[in-house]
Amino acid sequence: NFLNIVTQDLSDTTCTFPVLKFDLVFNLASYVTSERTLDNLTSHIANSFLSTKNLLQFSSTHGVSKFIQVGTIEEYGSGHSPFTETQREQPISPYSMCKVASTYCALLYAHLSSMKISVVRSAAVFGPRQVRGMLVSNLMNACIEKKNFPMNKGEQVRDFLYVKDLVNGLLLIGACESSNGEILNLGSNNGYLVKNIAATIVKLMGN
Repeated sequence: NFLNIVTQDLSDTTCTFPVLKFDLVFNLASYVTSERTLDNLTSHIANSFLSTKNLLQFSSTHGVSKFIQVGTIEEYGSGHSPFTETQREQPISPYSMCKVASTYCALLYAHLSSMKISVVRSAAVFGPRQVRGMLVSNLMNACIEKKNFPMNKGEQVRDFLYVKDLVNGLLLIGACESSNGEILNLGSNNGYLVKNIAATIVKLMGN
């Protein structure tokens, strides 16, 4: 029942946590954006891939017993859904490309170090305090502000995961020995048309 917040730049190879001892690390650090442009590629590499590599190195040399790398379902890109863990990745943005690189960096540490490592790829997460930039939060804000919401036809099938379910799933994987060295997709196991999700949100928001 104790929370100690330490601020560090994980892209800095000299970052340390001198006063803390970790048994289990959940790495959710990332530069998150769905933009499909090369303009911010350098920022993605520094804040997603390099931060993961540095944290893996720190964890490996400081006695961390298990490391959970949190990826994204976007690593599968435009691949056929429903996505499976053995499916080849098809990154479609700097964000998803760096997440794929981080996945394999973590799995490399799983093979070459004594640290137990699992990679979790979650479905599209939504819930309280979500920042703008994702479908659900963007659409809800558009409804609140009474603004039009530009989107495609919404024929894509996607899985959505409530944030509390994500947390519960991560804790279970952290405690599961059989998850070591594995990639695990985490979702509700239900596919929804994006246009139907959008229509439901608009209706519930009274627009």
